[in-house]
Order: sequence, then structure tokens, then C-alpha cells
Amino acid sequence: MSQQTKPLIRIAPNTPTFDLPVLVGLEKGFFDEAGIEVRYSARYEDRNKTLTEREVLSRMKESLYECGSADTFNLCEWGGIDRVERGSRGARIAALRAAVTAQAILSFDESLQIPRDLAGVAVGLNEYSNA
Repeated sequence: MSQQTKPLIRIAPNTPTFDLPVLVGLEKGFFDEAGIEVRYSARYEDRNKTLTEREVLSRMKESLYECGSADTFNLCEWGGIDRVERGSRGARIAALRAAVTAQAILSFDESLQIPRDLAGVAVGLNEYSNA
């Protein structure tokens, strides 16, 4: 199939935690094998030039989707439900839990190497972790 006849899916960039499956798919050529073209609507570097977390539909990934410059974006399942309810473009949640399998604990402390090692250890969560 030629590049011109492949369906195009444009993705608004998110953090690598959420985009890891897409990044691996691009690197390994899985989308090409499936006969689709996948590309990002903006660069990761541009992602940090957005407004506050409170104005979620004004952040780059959501605004690219809302204005039609992106066909999709990845985020946690509760964030997806929140954006569908707040947004005006209309959307549907295609899949859940993709990020859960891609997340990891990174520690340079030899005693903290698996989730069970965090029992009794104070951890920080931002105010949006429960949203």
C-alpha cells in the first residue's frame, strides 16, 4: 500500500508514559505493517508551553484534538472520561489501561526496586491523581 493511500491518524503528544505504546509502534513499524500512517500533530517540546493543568482543554494535547488538528490523544482512563464530558468536539474512549502496563518505578535506591518495596514509604501525588 502506498504512503498516499494509507489512512492517517494524527496524535496529540503526551508524556512518554502514556505514549510509550505509540512510540514503540512507530519505532518497530507496526503501524506501517497494519497499513496506517501515524504521526504526531506537534513536537513533545511544544507540550510544555501550554497553560495550567486546571485549564485542561487549553493544554496542547486537548486543544489539538478539540480544534481538529489531532484525531486522538492518550491519557489515563479518568482523564479520558473527564475530557469527553468537558469537550465540545465529541469523542469516544477507544481503550482503557494502556498506560498502566507502560508505567514503571525508577529508583536509584537499591532497596526500592519493585512496588512491594514501597510499603511504608511516603510517596507524592499531584492533586490530579484522583481526578
